[in-house]
Amino acid sequence: LEQLNFCWDVKDHQWKVKYEELRKFIQQHNHSHVPRTGDSKSLHAWCGTQRQLYRRKYNRNHEQTDTKRVMSATLTDEREALLTKINFEFEKYHDYWWRQRIQQLKEYKRQRGHLNHLGTKDGALGAWANTQRTEYRFFMKATADQHHYTHLTEERIEELEALGFVWSMREVRWDENYDAVLRCFANKEEESRTRKNGNRLPPSLAVWLRDQKVLYRAMGRGESNSLSAERAAKLRALLKDTA
Repeated sequence: LEQLNFCWDVKDHQWKVKYEELRKFIQQHNHSHVPRTGDSKSLHAWCGTQRQLYRRKYNRNHEQTDTKRVMSATLTDEREALLTKINFEFEKYHDYWWRQRIQQLKEYKRQRGHLNHLGTKDGALGAWANTQRTEYRFFMKATADQHHYTHLTEERIEELEALGFVWSMREVRWDENYDAVLRCFANKEEESRTRKNGNRLPPSLAVWLRDQKVLYRAMGRGESNSLSAERAAKLRALLKDTA
């Protein structure tokens, strides 16, 4: 039988076949997160099984599964070593991409000095940043009675904030416009001319300042709007003689 290459252990043979498929995938794509599409579905599922077994082996937040075959299997040291040898990433898909994006954020900040303007114009990283902002709103709205599913955790929020990640682009734009108006008003003579003739401000700033005055005065009448108390105080100092 052995001369005929008889297979004594079918499961072990199947494991080796999938391992070889994975090795070729990693060699071609430089990562081990196989997509769950087309001809890759079977390999994707196999990789998921290896990750489940790995977490169970080291008790890393092991998740229950209804697949008896998975629960009865184990990841041997030999197989773990083989997977490690080809740089198999044992972390889950979202964990892997989180790590990748964090590294990209650090590089983005290194080049620009901040993350204030990271958005749609920045391609895949900007789209990811906008997704985090959406998930952050879901996270903040979550209550014991109403749960919004999100991959964002307190630890990840802290990690982003440590990098200076901006949750609200609108707040950044407000602060930047406010600072720009302050610079225009820095010179007392220019301030006098500007207050008498608003169009001496750049057009976009003039429109912004006009809108803030409207909101500020509405707040003074007891009307609620998007102007926070902190911003109202800043405007009060800026427009004390025109409010």
